[in-house]
Amino acid sequence: MLEFKSILVPYDGSIHAKRALTQAISLMECTKEAKLYIATISNPINDSDMSALDLACKAESTTDDSIHCNDGDLKEAEKMIPSHVNYQLLFELGEPVPMILYLAGMVHADLIVMGSRGRSALKSLLLGSVSASILRQAKCPVFIVK
Repeated sequence: MLEFKSILVPYDGSIHAKRALTQAISLMECTKEAKLYIATISNPINDSDMSALDLACKAESTTDDSIHCNDGDLKEAEKMIPSHVNYQLLFELGEPVPMILYLAGMVHADLIVMGSRGRSALKSLLLGSVSASILRQAKCPVFIVK
């Protein structure tokens, strides 16, 4: 059986991301001493609530811990995680594909578990799917959940 030590789950609150997180948690049940990393990436240029400058200023003026705690998607994801699962929440600003790849390297992920689609299905049709890009570029196995 495969033993994963570090599993990264990009999480955007979509139904596919919720399914991916559920699958990752199931994988965690089968491994020893594994750690789950749940990452939300906010693209400030596409954020409808704030301008890029506003987000950058907010990120600059707060500590890393407060940035991690203020994200709604991460709070939602955290509620799904059983108490016995070792996990860490990650929040980053940037383009999703390069940031997911960066985080995978940073946490030494030996598996990325992600949904087949995110919240912006129309954008993925026009620009290409984030999951397809991660599948092509990741240096570790990628588990795509429908």
